[in-house]
Amino acid sequence: MGDKLDISTWKLFKMSDIFIFTKGKRLTKEDMIPGKLNYLGAISDNNAVRDYIDADVQHEGNCITVNYNGSVGESFYQSEPFWATDDINILDLKEKLMTENIGLFLCSVIKHNKYKFGYGRKWTLEKMKETKILLPTINNDVDYNYMDSYIKMLNIKHVKTVNTKKTASLTSWQLFKIGDIFDVSIGKSEDLSVLEHGKINFVGRTSLNNSIQSFVDTDTINKGNCITLGMVGTYYPAWQENDFSCSQNILILRNLNLNKYIALFINTLIKKMVNNKYSYNRPIQKNKFVNEIISLPYKNNTIDWLYMENYIKALPYADKM
Repeated sequence: MGDKLDISTWKLFKMSDIFIFTKGKRLTKEDMIPGKLNYLGAISDNNAVRDYIDADVQHEGNCITVNYNGSVGESFYQSEPFWATDDINILDLKEKLMTENIGLFLCSVIKHNKYKFGYGRKWTLEKMKETKILLPTINNDVDYNYMDSYIKMLNIKHVKTVNTKKTASLTSWQLFKIGDIFDVSIGKSEDLSVLEHGKINFVGRTSLNNSIQSFVDTDTINKGNCITLGMVGTYYPAWQENDFSCSQNILILRNLNLNKYIALFINTLIKKMVNNKYSYNRPIQKNKFVNEIISLPYKNNTIDWLYMENYIKALPYADKM
């Protein structure tokens, strides 16, 4: 929202007073048929779109989806029709037609509550209804016009999800072991609580802020230009351009071909893979992770690094990365 945002006139509203709630519906992999309808999962990226299926539309869109399991608290505005898994709550406004700008504003506010919940404390439907969120007001009512105007002022446009399956035909793909692509190591770690504040990025097991938890003064440095991945709890791959220190249980993946664009492409693939295989009770182990398989673009008998880079550069707002 920005440090200069004046919230002195904002008030707390119970979410059940603002929204109509609908639960998503479970769909097993056996029942999934490939198609064009967005299938939403409780993930933290790609606007929650995990797959594309052939099924009846569960919701027409123009609403907000909030994960109460998985990546708890992640909130997304959905502009298109979709089917959502039962780990997701669907939110429609009670007294106002949702717009894209209002939805984006509300998503940002809702996400401020995610720190209260996690794998061991899910944001259930009952808890979500009772949760209070801070909103702008006018005459003691929610000021939706303010939300709309604020997002317009930021000049933000909703970025549609990218169907990688549709673009996959533009190049060949081939399966690779992680260990055959990357030099995989465990980061040199430190305890954040004993470090003084400084200028070195401190990478932790978090999906927020590119996994950077703080800035510290330390001589225990891991070189940048790599991908980091938490091995326990939150399995979030992040591109680290600069040198960094890190907490325990952080995997580091290196390849000389990596840059931020290629890393963003690969991170999406890694994220999908670890979401399907690892959980709180099944942490990543380095000796097994190097044998995990991902599919990558392939051309002239080698990995097509240029395709990955150009693909990301072609996305909306790639120049802002």
